[in-house]
Amino acid sequence: MATKIFNEFKENLKKGFPVALATVIEGPGQGAKLLLLPDGSYLGSLGNTKIDNVLSRDMAGELAAGRTSIRHYGIEGEAREETLSIFIESFAPPPQMVIFGAVDFTAALVRIAKVLGYKVIVCDARPVFATKARFPQADSVENEWPDQLMEKLGTSLGPRDAAVSYTHLRAHETREDRVRGLEHGKKKEG
Repeated sequence: MATKIFNEFKENLKKGFPVALATVIEGPGQGAKLLLLPDGSYLGSLGNTKIDNVLSRDMAGELAAGRTSIRHYGIEGEAREETLSIFIESFAPPPQMVIFGAVDFTAALVRIAKVLGYKVIVCDARPVFATKARFPQADSVENEWPDQLMEKLGTSLGPRDAAVSYTHLRAHETREDRVRGLEHGKKKEG
């Protein structure tokens, strides 16, 4: 089973999918592993379905927050027990920040976002302003309208991601208003 868990773990990481791996570090079953997959299912077991179900729920929360932690449980997943110490490792891709508008403020924000661990995309429909030379630390510089980029990004943006809009013309705001609908309320806007 361990080989299957690690192979699945490796394949998901290669594809950039978020996964979480839990390992019993103290208590009965020390070394047992549970792998939470991107679709919410899991591989492996810590000994019984009760602890597996409780732990997979908690792993999903840690993964959504991008955190790694040690949690304590009873044998059947009881929260106020300390029979088991379980190390939960989250392997989530870095959060993304999409910045609309290739203005001077954008360069400063790109630098700050990179320090904070974001994958940064700068987007501006004006090719003379949106260049890799102006924003060398950005992971990507896109020459297109905001709504076109958002359509291209699709569901790759999630609750840990951010979108920032710098505009100076009313004409740009009309198009960017469409972007403000950032699907499903999952994204932040600043």
